[in-house]
Amino acid sequence: MNFTVDQTQFSKSLQNVSRFVAARSQLPILNNILIETDKDQIKLTATNLELTIQEIIPAKVESPGKITVPAGELTEFINYLSAGKLTANLTENNLLEINSDKQSATFATQTTEDFPPLPVFDENKTVELPLSQLATVLEPVIFAAATEDTRPVLTAILTKFSQDEVSLVATDGFRLSKATTILDKPISQEDLTLLIPAKSYSEVLKLSKGQKNIRLAFDSDTSQVCFYLDQVILISRLLQGDYPDFNRILPKSTSTTVTVDKLEFIQAIKVSSVFAKSSANVVKFKIGTGSIQIFANSPQVGKNQSEVEAKIEGKPLEIAFNFRFLLEFLNICKSPTLTIGLNESLTPALFKDPASQNLLHVIMPVRLQD
Repeated sequence: MNFTVDQTQFSKSLQNVSRFVAARSQLPILNNILIETDKDQIKLTATNLELTIQEIIPAKVESPGKITVPAGELTEFINYLSAGKLTANLTENNLLEINSDKQSATFATQTTEDFPPLPVFDENKTVELPLSQLATVLEPVIFAAATEDTRPVLTAILTKFSQDEVSLVATDGFRLSKATTILDKPISQEDLTLLIPAKSYSEVLKLSKGQKNIRLAFDSDTSQVCFYLDQVILISRLLQGDYPDFNRILPKSTSTTVTVDKLEFIQAIKVSSVFAKSSANVVKFKIGTGSIQIFANSPQVGKNQSEVEAKIEGKPLEIAFNFRFLLEFLNICKSPTLTIGLNESLTPALFKDPASQNLLHVIMPVRLQD
């Protein structure tokens, strides 16, 4: 194996790929990056068995080959080199020799036999859509997925593909987001329902900046999904299990509707959060006529009361929420106003962004203390 590559591109790709190397794996080979050269390009692959990435970069290949190299040391060394051309050569002793104008190094390698092979996906089981459309439904829901593995299924985003629609749902048991988008171009694919880890989607957003389209391929036999980007392939395991019946959580109707200025509401909640942080993040709302009174009380700090004007239709109500859940939803709202649908003090509250008609968000209230 012998190739010449641009240091800047090589370093950037190594840094991307090395993030997916297994941490403290019992399989030593998973600490390595697989380097494959063929037809004037290099393929860099890393995996932690949950996520696998392959990035392709151009190179001048004198002789093809493949080998695995310790990820951390190789990435760090290449990053420290000056910009310019690098040459790499696999010696007879299976050392990877790398040379720049003023630096040289050799790295111990391992053969590729034990490196997990990439799965083969059925080209007939694919979905292609504009990346902007996927981002439109992904960004408003991803924050609502669970981050702890207490209930692994809740760390996934329920993803439903139909012929002309994509629907995503995420919940951590305390709040739920559902977003839907109508596809500009219908997909010739049977309906699919998948549990894709939220962290996999998060990586897709990071890796796809500046790109126009994304293609997804599915492998039901190995329970994996593959995201194809311009020069990157990301493969994720699908989660298995029964996702909560979210339709039972969504309120069918509401008896009180509140419309409030988003920025004023955010400011009042942030002020109350100063006192709520040491009291389980609880902020109390008293919804009356023409305004919302907001209370926070902490025996260790003190208490606060704010008032925000609002258009209120329906009966008065007192209800409490975790302020962090409110702010995380408000931060993704695009409209200058927010609509809240309420029923009782302990029933789910329905939040809507008037600028995003296909987005629904539900937050479970906190029990009020007498």
